[in-house]
Amino acid sequence: MRTLRGAARPTSLTVRFTALSWVAGTSALLLSACTHPSVGDGDPPSAPDLLGAGDSMPSPTGTSPFCVLSGTFVNVGDVGSESGPGPQFESVTTLPARVDPGAPSTGPQPGTVWVLGTGVTTQSTYWLARKSTDGGATWSQIDSFLYQGDQRMGSPRLYGDDKQGLLVSGWVRDQNGVERWVVQGSNTQGQSFSVSESYAYAPGKAAVPTALRGDARGLVYATGFGTDAADTRHWVVRRSRDVGKSWELLDDFIYFGGMRAEANDLAGDSTGALYAVGFGNDGKGNTSHHWLVRRSRDRGASWNTLEDYQLAAGQQAIPYNIFVDGRDNLYVTGIAEDAGQTSHFIVRRSTNRGQSFTTVDDFQYVQGQDSFGLSLQADSFGVLYA
Repeated sequence: MRTLRGAARPTSLTVRFTALSWVAGTSALLLSACTHPSVGDGDPPSAPDLLGAGDSMPSPTGTSPFCVLSGTFVNVGDVGSESGPGPQFESVTTLPARVDPGAPSTGPQPGTVWVLGTGVTTQSTYWLARKSTDGGATWSQIDSFLYQGDQRMGSPRLYGDDKQGLLVSGWVRDQNGVERWVVQGSNTQGQSFSVSESYAYAPGKAAVPTALRGDARGLVYATGFGTDAADTRHWVVRRSRDVGKSWELLDDFIYFGGMRAEANDLAGDSTGALYAVGFGNDGKGNTSHHWLVRRSRDRGASWNTLEDYQLAAGQQAIPYNIFVDGRDNLYVTGIAEDAGQTSHFIVRRSTNRGQSFTTVDDFQYVQGQDSFGLSLQADSFGVLYA
């Protein structure tokens, strides 16, 4: 984990932080992570075409513990500073065997947390939903889901609260090996779940969601990709006006004809503008992906591309997360390869609602070795963590 004003100290383990969130009404920071001994094994989690859209990551020992870490500040005034201690983390829950963590989601009441992930048996992969009402001290399992006997499931995303219920989106791999975009909804309190949608862009072709977001008006947005009949992946942004019961397509985008494009995340600013981030291939090579930011100022009716970025021409650049702060500054986090095809942990910022971007963090943990940026959040003091 990094802050823009100082980096956290590494542990003796490789810790793959896949998401981080703040617990409502507290000073606690939650991260979900896979941990295993350092082996320098490369690819980031939750990257649809680097690890198969959220596949579980087996470690050298055959286990990949699923952990939720709770951070409590030793000295709030020094959080994120060069000299301050920053947050101190302790494990608040660990599940055995191979489990792939999803993003922690904080509830409306202080200390209420839901966490999503996957659990692997000898034959199948299940979505798991777990809940804590006391800030992570104790946990209960509220859902274990296998879609129609399918053997592989992954990349679950969570949205909702105790008042309107919960939504989970992710992919399932059917008996024909095709990924299907599935949305599952619950009643209030997350006490029971049922499938509200199984989506395919074209019959028999893969469709995978990558993010699930909501706004203050109760609208829900999903990003991902859908594959057409010619096997081209389309950048897809979808919206639900009824908490996941029905969906409409807002943005169907291809960067270059016949080449793949995928949307990875979405956020909104105080003016109501929507920003989607992802990548598009330019047709010059299988990994010649462009880091893209697209915006809609009319609630999704029309979109235009604001940012088209590569660290080195012809090398892949992929944003995975967008964060908008209270001043409508945009922060986009991801990876970008240099001319030697080594990945850099990149954070780019816009202070003018996307009209221009600058790189504010270009980081490699070990010079010349791959580093990956996957997510960014801010605390109540404005300190950014990536």
